[in-house]
Amino acid sequence: MKKFLYLFLSVFMVFFLFSCSSQSAFQNTQNALPGTPEKIRFTVSFIVTVPQNTDYVYIMGDFNNWNPGDEEYRLKKIDSVTYSITLSQEKGKTINFKFSKGTLFSVETDSNFYETDPRTFRFDYNNDEVRFEVENWLDNK
Repeated sequence: MKKFLYLFLSVFMVFFLFSCSSQSAFQNTQNALPGTPEKIRFTVSFIVTVPQNTDYVYIMGDFNNWNPGDEEYRLKKIDSVTYSITLSQEKGKTINFKFSKGTLFSVETDSNFYETDPRTFRFDYNNDEVRFEVENWLDNK
């Protein structure tokens, strides 16, 4: 009876070890399939011209949950009416966005102070540069 028990445990252990090692090898091949494309990211500089006496400019959109004062998306001042930011997204990704001065009450408007629809941009070219103009701000009314 002891011999049978030792034989059974030995066979069980060999089977168990073999199944664990083959499962690990299978998982490793699944994670590194040859020919799997990596997600390519494109970087684009957004340059915006704004009305005089604008202290801060932010970009908000579906990429940051429409947060108007997100410091990560605060544009850098180039001169008194020009600001810029560089964004990176997956190749082909389309974003919806607006410019603001940091609050929902200071979003961009047209020249008659009517709030504008969100802008859209598709990341089709790497190291691209796009220019925009803000005609007015809602809080300048």
